[in-house]
This record gives sequence, C-alpha cells and structure tokens, in this order.
Amino acid sequence: IVTIFRLINIAYVKALFEQQKEEFVLLVFTFFATLGLGVIWGLLLGILLSLLHFVYRSSKPHIAILGQIKNTNYFKNINRFPEVIDKRKDLLIIRFDAPLFFGNKDYFKNKITEQINKKEKHLKAIILSTEAISYIDSTALLMLKDFVLDLNKKNIGFMVTGAIGPIRDAFFKTELTSLIGQENLFVRTHEAVDYFDKKIHKTNPQQKIAGQSVN
Repeated sequence: IVTIFRLINIAYVKALFEQQKEEFVLLVFTFFATLGLGVIWGLLLGILLSLLHFVYRSSKPHIAILGQIKNTNYFKNINRFPEVIDKRKDLLIIRFDAPLFFGNKDYFKNKITEQINKKEKHLKAIILSTEAISYIDSTALLMLKDFVLDLNKKNIGFMVTGAIGPIRDAFFKTELTSLIGQENLFVRTHEAVDYFDKKIHKTNPQQKIAGQSVN
C-alpha cells in the first residue's frame, strides 16, 4: 500500500476534485477497487464504470438555447449572456452539443418540445445549429423526419445551420433534405435568421456550400 501511495499524483487528484468531480469519483472507485480486488479486476471495473458514465453523458448531452447578442451576428447561450441577448418569441434557436443517435434522440425531441410549448402560438420557425453534431444514426434520422412532419402540420418552419459534410450526406440519403427544403439549409446561424426575416436572399456560394453533398 505504501508503494502504491507513492505512485499517486496528489496534485492531479486534487485538480480533479476541484475541476472534474465526476472523474474524481471514477478515480477513487478504481483506486479502492484495485486495492480490494486486485489490479486486473480493479481496472476492469474502472473501465466499465467509465463506459457507463460515457453512455449516461451521451444520452443526456448539453443543449443550448441560443439568442442573438445585440448589434452583432453572434448567437450564444441565453443562460450565459442574458443581459445582452435579444430574445424572440417567433424563433427557437437550438444547438445540440453531441452526436445524435438512438441513445439520445428521445431526449433531443423532448427538450425541443418543451421549448416549443413555452413559445406557445408565437413560434414560427425552429433553427437547429448542428455544428457540434458529428454523427447521426438511422433512428435519429427517422425521428427527425417525423418531427419535421409534425412541425409542418403546425405551420412551424425548420431550418438547419452549420451541418458538416457527413451530416449533409445523411440528410440527402434519407431524403430529409427534401422534407426540410434545401433552401432551409444554411452555413451560419445569422444567415438563417436574416433569411427568415426576409433581410437577405441566399447567394450562390451560400446555396452551394450549405447544400453540398457527395450523394
């Protein structure tokens, strides 16, 4: 035990406790599991707990409701910049900060539905910022198709910004692009907002970049 304690980086453990409580708990669990059950079982249980923690975090990722910082083209989390954000009742701008897959698709839909209900009858369109979505699976694509169809029935528009190439490819393969409307794909969030407000028309470069796909 004395030898093991000499191997511990106390400064690192202290930093984890102060900055990353969840990772600190994982470290402590793995440490005592190793002491009680041996190195192999301790490491295996530590890895298993880390995987379970990853799955849990992936199933309930961070979702930000965005608003425009006044007199700029920046759109930021309304909870982080409440005093400088121009909030709108007719638009719901959401950024989903994780891959979208079977494990979190219902969480995604429920969270957006909650925000839709808060806007009540004022809501005219939803803008989904997909810059942080690096992957989307087939079940999530089906969910999105059903979700967009429901929005269409309610006369609520759906716009997508910042989709990376693989996400655009997935949209085209499943014909989700046709359902959304290629005119509702944008590179940047402020372009989608300006287009919604009829302040601009999409230029040829914007159309080409936002709608590009290898399919």
